[in-house]
Amino acid sequence: MDQLRIAVAQINPIAGDISRNLELHIAAYEEAAANADLVVFAESSLTGYPLGDLALHEQFLKDCMHANDRLVDLTEGEGRPGIVFGSLIVDDSVVPAFYAYASKHRRMKGVTYNAAFLAENGEVLGKRYKRSLPTFGPFDEARWFEPGPLQGPVMFRGAKIGLQICDDAWREDGPETLEETGTDLMIALNGSGYTADIMDQRHAAMSRLSQVHGFPIIYTNLVGGQDGMVFDGGGFCINPGGDFAGCFPLAETGVFNTRWMRVEGSWRCVSAPKDEPETSWQAAAKVIRLGVADFARKNRLSVEVADVAHPATEMLKTLVPIVDWKAGNTLTLLPWSKTELALGEFENLHGLDGPRMAPFGDVYSSDLSSLAEAMGEDAPPVGNTETDRQLKALIEDELCIDSLEDEGFRVEACIDLWKRISVSEYKRRSAPVVLRLSQRALVGDRAYPLTNRYRLPSDL
Repeated sequence: MDQLRIAVAQINPIAGDISRNLELHIAAYEEAAANADLVVFAESSLTGYPLGDLALHEQFLKDCMHANDRLVDLTEGEGRPGIVFGSLIVDDSVVPAFYAYASKHRRMKGVTYNAAFLAENGEVLGKRYKRSLPTFGPFDEARWFEPGPLQGPVMFRGAKIGLQICDDAWREDGPETLEETGTDLMIALNGSGYTADIMDQRHAAMSRLSQVHGFPIIYTNLVGGQDGMVFDGGGFCINPGGDFAGCFPLAETGVFNTRWMRVEGSWRCVSAPKDEPETSWQAAAKVIRLGVADFARKNRLSVEVADVAHPATEMLKTLVPIVDWKAGNTLTLLPWSKTELALGEFENLHGLDGPRMAPFGDVYSSDLSSLAEAMGEDAPPVGNTETDRQLKALIEDELCIDSLEDEGFRVEACIDLWKRISVSEYKRRSAPVVLRLSQRALVGDRAYPLTNRYRLPSDL
């Protein structure tokens, strides 16, 4: 076969809600079935992501295995497309890693993998296990899974398809192994949360992989808010040599059809959607709206804006979704910025109970005007640009004293800010949920000890 119709399904799962996530897969698969040879989902699409210690729960593991079988059975029958999906698997054929103290959870983890499945006609053609387990930011996969081995492609209807799960595709050994074993097409299944400029990073990384290894790439991603992280979808296709071939919408669910042909021995994407890319702040505004709406929807909450005198309070009112469910509790939106979270200027003076969220908690005060413009709102007063520039140097870049001097910062002011950041750590432990827009969100990402006496300079 010299042609493949591949449908990419961007769905919005909920961590742990296996029955609902299974329904999303079935609906997307059936929607694509008439016009596809293969339907592709993202990392952990069936389980939701990240799972936390659900991945260590014995009953949860059994439920996942049963749901895996249901999806494989879905492909049985003449003319039915194949399927690629992400889940977890307990592989009893693997000898668990040795632990000097083999507690129950360590032993369970020893045979549990973050997995990708490729199935056709009711049978699993191949299973691939994630090798690179991230432990940065909100991710702690080394706690939940064992790393898998390096593996080659799976044969599907005349094409050797390599499966890489998220971080594996960003490292050299997995794609290199795929090239050495004759891969025709790589599919990268991702559970990648949005951060500023992440699309440029993804495009550059996958383009480089294609240039180096010669095969085309389909990049898939989850969609939707999960706690403080927002998965932005935004999948895309790369042709051999790194040429961009098409992309799918940001922060939107749907089934998107692509067509691939073998041209002079290489597979190429000859048809795919080409969504116009948003600017960085437009993307952030879209992601923030999705994050608030999903937190409310997935937790069955009504939403209100706290009565707080703050320049960003009016912006918050545009984020309140219209709910169509019976809400038992209320999510209170608070206007605190990253600047205020860093310096501890966000006391819960109103005695608010229940869930709270600071949607702008990963946006510095001086950037709120740019965000407001992207949201189509009136800009609030701009914060102290110099203070924010110093905070970015301390939080995002974690510069030392010498580097601060070399970059022209007022070092004494930076030392004072560092002290204020440090003594506010205990406040951030009880801070509202913050939607993550950077690699160093102050809640749920950047983690410093509560008892922390390190100061700048160190005075050694």
